[in-house]
Amino acid sequence: RAAIAGAGTMGTAIARLFDRSGYGVTVFDLNEEALRRAAKSAPGIATTQCLADLSDADLVIDAVFEDMGIKQDLLREIERAAPADAILASNTSYLDLDEMSGVLQHPERFAGLHFFNPADRNPLIEVVRPARADDETIATLGALTGKLGKTAVLTGVGEGFVANRVYADYRAQAEFLLEEGASPEDVDAA
Repeated sequence: RAAIAGAGTMGTAIARLFDRSGYGVTVFDLNEEALRRAAKSAPGIATTQCLADLSDADLVIDAVFEDMGIKQDLLREIERAAPADAILASNTSYLDLDEMSGVLQHPERFAGLHFFNPADRNPLIEVVRPARADDETIATLGALTGKLGKTAVLTGVGEGFVANRVYADYRAQAEFLLEEGASPEDVDAA
């Protein structure tokens, strides 16, 4: 069973992916309207506004707003609600997972699972290994990505992990071309 914390665009797409792959899925959010949209988008998922309903999850993925304080507060609460052996993951694309895991009682069961938008269609997932994650957690997440039909890229904690670091350099070069007088159409064509 998978649980997704956050019923926004990414959380809902991640829930659809797990549901389509045969996993039981519960989506947690405090926003009732967001939960209604998520349930409409993926009718096979359960929705809840109560963290206690995540007590049977094998994996809980944080897919909430990119704010360290919000994510740390949520992870603390999730760790109390989830089973003692559940893996916790964050879908963050930039935040420091070592810092994020600092609030957890069991940081060895925490890692990054960075899906790319749209999560239910994009084939790539970054499995991000924080310093305190254990081998079993990383191996489990790596195997899971294959069961989801995705390609995993194992990376360590670092600014933008792999994909966003590459994208930042790629975009910077495009911006340099614009500054040097190329038109946006020329850059796009190139």
